[in-house]
Amino acid sequence: MDKLWTPSAARIEQANVTAFARRVAREYDPGVRDFASLWRWSVAQAPTFWRVLWDDAGVIGTPGERVLVDGDRMPGARWFPDARLNFAQNLLERRPAGDVSDALVFRGEDKVKRRLSHAQLREVVSQFASALKAQGLVTGDRVAAYLPNMPETIVAMLGTTSMGAIWSSCSPDFGVQGVVDPPEVGVGAIGVVDQGPIHQEADREVGLSACGSCHSRGEVLGHRAIPAPRLA
Repeated sequence: MDKLWTPSAARIEQANVTAFARRVAREYDPGVRDFASLWRWSVAQAPTFWRVLWDDAGVIGTPGERVLVDGDRMPGARWFPDARLNFAQNLLERRPAGDVSDALVFRGEDKVKRRLSHAQLREVVSQFASALKAQGLVTGDRVAAYLPNMPETIVAMLGTTSMGAIWSSCSPDFGVQGVVDPPEVGVGAIGVVDQGPIHQEADREVGLSACGSCHSRGEVLGHRAIPAPRLA
């Protein structure tokens, strides 16, 4: 079978994995000279490989003392069981706070076009997290979203995970019966565009009634004609 694509020598030279392999050869095993030998070393020295990768990837957080527990079990192996990190922080804090380059580029089926810079994304995520905290949410609480693919869905996810709450989402395509596990907060859409027409969703009280015993807290989000989201 013919190869579909082979990177150029220049591209290989500039690749992150090339720099990583050279670091491993320099600091741990001079026998690592190419991808195949790097792979063999990663299998033979799995705990060291993953600890070096944590540092090399610039993961924001605390890795903890243990790197790999029950490494001979699959399934059952656990990596960094004592680690503490925040998913949203690792996504948002890799750029300067004032970065105006695009973080999100959105094109809706209803012709809505939106762009959010990294700076704007950080701002609205902070606003959404503050809104959740104002409702009494704490680390470990659950937030269930009944939202389509739109920037506010990403904002809500990042705002939720930034404060250590648990995020779950369900597309309106599934209908309100798709929301079955009672969350602490429900987040719903006003209307959904599906292949052209706008399908108006029931108000948030009807939508959240599918939660059964869930708390009576909810937020309703929309994106039509909103130049920049302000969710709090």
